[in-house]
Amino acid sequence: MTDTPLLTIGTRGSPLAVAQTEAVATALRAVVPELVARGAIAVEIIKTTGDRILDRPLAEAGGKGLFTKEIDEAMLDRRIDIAVHSMKDVPTWLPDGIVLPCMLPREDPRDALLSDKATGLADLPSGAVVGTASLRRGAFLLARRPDLKVVSFRGNVQSRLAKLADGVVDATLLALAGLKRLGMAERARRDPVGGGYAARRGAGRHRHHLSRRRRPRPGLAGAHQRCRDGERGDLRTGLPDGAGRVLPHTDRWLGYPGCGGADRLCRAVGADRRRLRFRDAAGRGRGRRGGAGRRRRGRGQGRFRRLRLKGRGGMRVLVTRPRADAVRTVEALMACGVETVVEPLLEIVPLSATDLDLTGAQAILAASANGVRALSAATGERDLPLFAVGDASAAEARAQGFAAVRSASGDVGSLSDLVTRSLVPIDGALVQVAANAQAGDLAGMLAAVGFEVRKVQLYESRPVLALSAKAVEGLKSARIDAALFFSPRTAQTFVTLAAKAGIMAALRSVTAYALSPAVAGKLRAAEWRAVRVADRPEQEALLAVLDADRVAGER
Repeated sequence: MTDTPLLTIGTRGSPLAVAQTEAVATALRAVVPELVARGAIAVEIIKTTGDRILDRPLAEAGGKGLFTKEIDEAMLDRRIDIAVHSMKDVPTWLPDGIVLPCMLPREDPRDALLSDKATGLADLPSGAVVGTASLRRGAFLLARRPDLKVVSFRGNVQSRLAKLADGVVDATLLALAGLKRLGMAERARRDPVGGGYAARRGAGRHRHHLSRRRRPRPGLAGAHQRCRDGERGDLRTGLPDGAGRVLPHTDRWLGYPGCGGADRLCRAVGADRRRLRFRDAAGRGRGRRGGAGRRRRGRGQGRFRRLRLKGRGGMRVLVTRPRADAVRTVEALMACGVETVVEPLLEIVPLSATDLDLTGAQAILAASANGVRALSAATGERDLPLFAVGDASAAEARAQGFAAVRSASGDVGSLSDLVTRSLVPIDGALVQVAANAQAGDLAGMLAAVGFEVRKVQLYESRPVLALSAKAVEGLKSARIDAALFFSPRTAQTFVTLAAKAGIMAALRSVTAYALSPAVAGKLRAAEWRAVRVADRPEQEALLAVLDADRVAGER
């Protein structure tokens, strides 16, 4: 027995997660003699954001990495050495410093129908309520049985079975792999749902009409490891891998449909691009069948082809957001084959929260995701209503566990209007989370209609002193085609630093994309190839403008 564990594995606390972690530990013990000793392997249970959010679909809370974020942070902080996840929970893009070196052999990939009222999908009565949290399963059910009612159904296997027994729903679909790993496969009704569909979907399934991101299929468990972690060795020397890796990569690299993912997949696994055939969640085919076959166009095929062209351009985009905010932007761009240069122009510095007083407050106001993160670090309060300036800030608030979140989906003026419509001054003060510099006078707008606003500075956004050598060289050599700007202060900082670096003339070959007219106004002090403005102040709208320009340029 060892006093100190030689290896610490991080995982979620659900019975299925624990079972998969034990399978990884058993595989490691079989090939690493030192790990056989009692106490050599420790398992740390980590509660994730996805475990805490049970009252709504995960897509409403950001839908990305919600079951992996806290575990990845523990690994990067070296509190754990490796992590075990179901592949369906792993985001398309991993955080910097983390790799996915190996996977367990794949279990049964099919879905299982569980019901006390029917022996199969065809036996469910018309109007039966079927619970699932999966977009793919919901689409499959409605494609086969459009007369069913599909509702959101969250929780682990045991809690879902308890809800089924209580009559909350008439049936549910669960991964047969999970039931088998838990020794509960007998609960499945008759044959696994899907039949031939389940057998065919090994070739991949394409469901761009359902979700911005694909979810890797059930049946696979993967182990994460820190990059260049020499002290723990390479997991690939200990755990099985091989052909099972092709299927999850099909899902991960087709995660943003039509963005060159199929080509990347083929290069990775040595497949012939011309012989791939895709099926969406409803089982409809798309793409080629056979090397010499003609392209078969079905419903939506024109859209698929147009989107796929986006991944061919070799475009390079400068992203000027603070590093924490840039992650989501970079993921969206890289998924479509766009190369990015991350150039944070503002450094976010948390401040002491000694002035934060929520006594008697009726709501909290947050004008940025950075403010939400600073607030979360400063207080454990999560029950007060939180009003966010936009959808990104609202998603961050939900991810941080705030129970009642409202989004203005706009700018500071929109936030003021939302608060005025929703609250009355007599019910208490408003606490505004602020930085040292903030666009708009939210407190002044609300004070003008009778609200008491306590403005609390929880972080500073400090402009950098100079552009990086990489950004300057990329702009000078015309290797940067576009730049994204999300705030007036960032835009003004960039123009100032570009003048300081003597590269103002180089901007004539760059298109600037501004989140709002206020941002565009700051950019017009420089001479750009063009300044394009989003039709609403959201990242998705800004990237849509960029997409439209790319498609137009490729025609």
